[in-house]
This record gives sequence, structure tokens and C-alpha cells, in this order.
Amino acid sequence: MLFWVNIDKPDRKCTIHRNCAWVDKIKETPFKGIGEIKRDGGWRSFETETDSENYCKDFFGNYRIIKHCIEISNRITEVTREKTNAEQDDKYLIEVKNELNDCWDSLDNGTQEMLSIARYLHKDFPQKAVMEVYRLAVFQYCGCLENELLAKIYRALGSERKTFGGMIECLRILSKGDRDLRNQESEYIRLREFLEGHFDTDKLFSERFLDKLKSIAYYRNRAAHMKPLKPEDADECRKIVMCELRAFMSFAVAPLR
Repeated sequence: MLFWVNIDKPDRKCTIHRNCAWVDKIKETPFKGIGEIKRDGGWRSFETETDSENYCKDFFGNYRIIKHCIEISNRITEVTREKTNAEQDDKYLIEVKNELNDCWDSLDNGTQEMLSIARYLHKDFPQKAVMEVYRLAVFQYCGCLENELLAKIYRALGSERKTFGGMIECLRILSKGDRDLRNQESEYIRLREFLEGHFDTDKLFSERFLDKLKSIAYYRNRAAHMKPLKPEDADECRKIVMCELRAFMSFAVAPLR
């Protein structure tokens, strides 16, 4: 997953993004480039957060550095380390495995681990940090379905640069049929061919499923952007994610793993 730096010369700031809705909006303009710096700045991509930050410090040392949507991922990493040290037997993994026993073995290994962490955050971590727990749990639950879409669709096609919002938009375009593909890149044609060979696309492209993905993206963005979330938000988000994980896996008509 790439890290993107938005160099903003007028505001004298560098903003680092990763798998964020802003990445979907990247475009070349007369005064702002992609891969090159123009009058007003530009976008540069890097493999790691460290490389991104070092670039900002080396070339724009007097600019502010903003880590957009990255702090929450780093915080979850810290929490994961706490859980790993504290739990020898991963009871959280067993709990979510039992809950999703009908499709568990087909889930990506990364999704399984993310579900375990989300369960820990939602169930036990509130005792330690009530104020932040619901935001962390919601972000992690949403990441489970996001990772599964990436693993089962985009990585299979050799594509990694897709945000959750970008994936949903691709599915919406494909759901509208040939008329909306005429002016699209060959990527969409290749993606549709893959999906038709591996999924029941009537269900995958259904308004019901796409609307549920939109709801999950809404929760994810609220969590990532530090918006206040309540216990019932975490409960509802978890309910939707677990349901749609089962639904997505049931759409498969050919082996996905």
C-alpha cells in the first residue's frame, strides 16, 4: 500500500496519506503535478511512512507535516502489540472464527487477524481507554471488509492502489453495464471479466450490497477523521461488517483462495 504526500506550497505544508479517500481525488493540474513538483506543489508516492516523512523533511524542511488518517493505524498497531503480549491463547480469534464458521476458511489470513484485533478492541479494550476505543474498533472492523475486497479482487489482478472508496466506485461503474465502460480504462474491462468468472455479479453489483459498502465507508471515514463515535455506532458497524463479509463470500462461484 503506497503512501502519498501532498506538497502544498501556498499553505506550506506536506500531508501524508495512506489508503485515504483523498487518494481517489489525485489528479494532474496545470499548477500541481503527480510525481513532479509544479508551481503550487504536487503529489509524490513512497513505499513507507518513514520514506514519506524523510522526503518532507529533506526537501520541505520548513513546511508543516500532517499525517492524515495515519495516526489511527499507528495506534491500532500499538494496541495489537499490547494484546499479543497479554494473550497467549487468542480467545478473540476463536470467538470470531466461531461466529463466521461458515466462511472462515475462505477469508484472507490478514482479515482473520484484523477481525481478532477488532473483537479485542470492541470487547475488552474499553476498560483501558473509553474515549478512543469505539473509533479504533470501528476503523478496524471496516478494514476487515476492505482487506477482503483487496485480497479477493484487486490483488488477484495485480492491483494494489485502491482505497475503499475507490473500490466501491469501481463496482458502481461496473454495475451500470457496458454504456458506462465505453470511455473507461481497460482496467475496468479486465476487472469485469474477472468478476464475472468468479462471482455472482447480480448480487455483487446489487444496490443493496453497494449501499452497505457505502455505509461501511461512512463509518470508516468518521473513525479515521477523528469524528466522535458512540458505543451504538461500534455495535452497528460490527453488525454490518460481519453480515456483509458473509454476503461477499457467498457471492463467489469459483475458488478465491
